[in-house]
Amino acid sequence: MTEILLGPTLTDGPTTKVKDKKSGKTFFKKRILPEGTYNYKTSDGKDVSLDLSSGELQKFVQSFKDKAYDEVPFQFGAHSNDPTIRKGTLVQVEHVPGKGLEGYFELDEEAAKYVQKYPNFGVSPRLVLDINRADGKKFEGAIQHVAGTVVPRMTGMGPWSAVELSEDGDTDDSTPVYDLSTEIITVERD
Repeated sequence: MTEILLGPTLTDGPTTKVKDKKSGKTFFKKRILPEGTYNYKTSDGKDVSLDLSSGELQKFVQSFKDKAYDEVPFQFGAHSNDPTIRKGTLVQVEHVPGKGLEGYFELDEEAAKYVQKYPNFGVSPRLVLDINRADGKKFEGAIQHVAGTVVPRMTGMGPWSAVELSEDGDTDDSTPVYDLSTEIITVERD
């Protein structure tokens, strides 16, 4: 049976505005899942223990790379698959050991302005477990969408922050790079 869980809502860690030098697109980075084990009560009163240990987080990274879902939308303001509240797309995830999953988002203009204006805007991913797709592929778990919310489950976390982007670089024009000013991440493209 497919089970849907809502991950902890985070305002943890800065969300960083980054620009891909090659495409000129702007992306926003935000922690979307913390590393650890979390207990909470669902809206229907069920007690849930959510294992987000390093190994479990790696499964979510792999299912994202293997396209458990064709796209993972950024839903503005609600845990809903309503296409009219979509304000962006999760384009990349990475596991940062000891911290959790970082997500890179391409946001529309309205959402980008909002997260810059309100730096403590939180996120909450919808996690779907035990996926059996019609094409026969199976996934232990995947991120279905990420909701932006002003009602975080976890409060007092760090704000979003903008990063000054460097125009200089030591890579050639054929290498896609996210410039985070202090680190360079090479991005694989399909």
